[in-house]
Amino acid sequence: MKRTFLTLAVAAHLAAGGAIAQTTSTTTGDTGMMSGSFGSDWSTSLGSALLGEDGTTVRSESEIASAWEDLSDEDKEMIRRDCAAYSAQSDDSDASDSTATTMDSSSDTSQSGDATSDASDADDAPMNVTMEQMEEICAATEDL
Repeated sequence: MKRTFLTLAVAAHLAAGGAIAQTTSTTTGDTGMMSGSFGSDWSTSLGSALLGEDGTTVRSESEIASAWEDLSDEDKEMIRRDCAAYSAQSDDSDASDSTATTMDSSSDTSQSGDATSDASDADDAPMNVTMEQMEEICAATEDL
């Protein structure tokens, strides 16, 4: 009886270890942030300040600088936080092999369709900002 209990305990422990490994492999880098998850908590007004009407084109640096002044402190902090996470992810992807980088970029482009959703369809739907869009946004807001 004791041997059966011990065998079941070891089997449960091994099964749990496999689930943990699967969970951690879905994140990118040490940030714990999923690739393509930028903008998921941005307000509609923040998204409009940074992205054009089509939801995919990043506004020019001068447009972003002008809109920056009207953003709330909370919105500015979200951009700073996401730019820090973007920087950490891009540093991690530079250090990884070309296969992982290719997979990350294909993942980002597959999610870009979500950012093109018409705002009237779902005002509260989370935005999905790609790595390429974050690169432009972070460059434009770096000195603001």
